[in-house]
Amino acid sequence: MTNRHNAKIRFSLALLAILLISGAAFYAVSVPRHMGEAAAVGGVLDLTGADFDRLIYPLDGEWEFYFGRFYTPEDFAAGVPEGGTLIQAPSMWNDAGFPAEGFATYRLTVLTEEPMLMLRIPEIPDASAVRINSEKVFEAGVAGASRENTVSSVRSALVPFAAEGGRAEIILWAANYEWVGGGLSYSVEMGRPGVLQTDVVGRMVWFAVFLGIVLAMCLYHLILFLHRRKEKVYLIFAVMCLIVFARFAMETNGPVQFLLPGGLGKVLTRLYIALLPLHAAALVLFTHAVFRLPVKGFPRRAIYAATLAIPAALSLIMPFNVTGVRYTFICLIPMIMAMVSAAGSARRAENVYNGLYLTAIAIFVVWAPLTKLFLGDALFMPGAASNLFLILSQCVMLSQTYADALAKEQFLLADNAALERVNRLKTDLMNTIS
Repeated sequence: MTNRHNAKIRFSLALLAILLISGAAFYAVSVPRHMGEAAAVGGVLDLTGADFDRLIYPLDGEWEFYFGRFYTPEDFAAGVPEGGTLIQAPSMWNDAGFPAEGFATYRLTVLTEEPMLMLRIPEIPDASAVRINSEKVFEAGVAGASRENTVSSVRSALVPFAAEGGRAEIILWAANYEWVGGGLSYSVEMGRPGVLQTDVVGRMVWFAVFLGIVLAMCLYHLILFLHRRKEKVYLIFAVMCLIVFARFAMETNGPVQFLLPGGLGKVLTRLYIALLPLHAAALVLFTHAVFRLPVKGFPRRAIYAATLAIPAALSLIMPFNVTGVRYTFICLIPMIMAMVSAAGSARRAENVYNGLYLTAIAIFVVWAPLTKLFLGDALFMPGAASNLFLILSQCVMLSQTYADALAKEQFLLADNAALERVNRLKTDLMNTIS
């Protein structure tokens, strides 16, 4: 009874610690803070008298929008160009009834008394350029009026600029011929350079801690596989951690998009999309290995191949608008199947932390599509906390499994040593009698 009670206490403490760490990571990395409330109306955002001492303002609301046209500051200075309408940002322009493929000009006039400001420009698929008061301050790839003239790249950047005469005219070109949707699907943010930089760098530091934890777990379990246990579950977990590390390094608002001068071109973008089904495949393999579940039956094998191998392969050769991130959610199907099989297996009760892992993967399956589809534009890095919760749960489960195996091994060694002593005594007695 005492051992069971102690096991329950250890389980409760481990669960509480993982929840606290994951919750702190979610707050530090994902939750928006210091955000002011303002909305553009008719293509104008009035931030006169705004509290730039401590707040950052998302440039959301109604932007001027000109689909199928690239207009320059000189065109606007000459008069109101034709073909204009208003579009809500952030949103994809195909959600407003425009074709997903094409090019467009966005324009927003910001009224402000601040002399020096900074923009945080998010990824804009699949190529973009930004001008502020006639000066080009940002470019990702080459935004062209046709597929042949467009060079795909997505990147994020912090761009300082000076307001002129109490206003800042922001003109954005965007072209999309590769993705399922184009335009400003994430908020552009504006603030004083010190305030905005502090917010972004602070998030990136905590995000770097998350990546460091994932990479450390990868290396540690790879060493376990190579030098100690020789069990494939450690190799699977190490590979999964490596996939998570690479995926989040290239994620929206990730360090690769900020630090790589050219951003994510076609090659890295294809790799990023392929990592999503590969991550799901690693989780399915891990679940089968931990619970020793055989992959029985042709239907299950066919579903696994169709929902894991095929999306990973297609993402490397098919256009992005066919293999976009939304369509990779079919990879949740084999994860759910493996989770249900594990929950009904006899090995679920062998380790109290097996239940923790199943809880974590259930949260992951729900959280991933929820944040990507509905909260992706509102959170800085929505998937970091759920992945951290899952990885920590897996690590604790593997640690307990290893500790149980080591305890059994030590018990068998002690038992064998006792048998050897008895055998030696028998041999000595027989020699004495002889």
